[in-house]
Amino acid sequence: MVNIISKHPDDTVNLTNLGGLYFSRGDYVSAKTQFGIVHKLIPDDIIAHSNFLSAQVMTGDHSEEILQELKILIKKDDSVANLFLTNAKL
Repeated sequence: MVNIISKHPDDTVNLTNLGGLYFSRGDYVSAKTQFGIVHKLIPDDIIAHSNFLSAQVMTGDHSEEILQELKILIKKDDSVANLFLTNAKL
């Protein structure tokens, strides 16, 4: 997968898949990196933003900043709160 991404660095589907793989393995720092790239590429995508916030929570990033970003997401779509909490708990 890393080979594919190196050839197509803007492929948000594969970047997200790689981030998810890292996340499921407990490598939250690498997941945060991948999800951060996706979030920068598609900043208005709620799922990308939620994935990035979930990885930030798992790496112990500043919780107050994360809560502020979560409030922004909830204003866009209130169902994202459940998605975010589910991701962080996994």
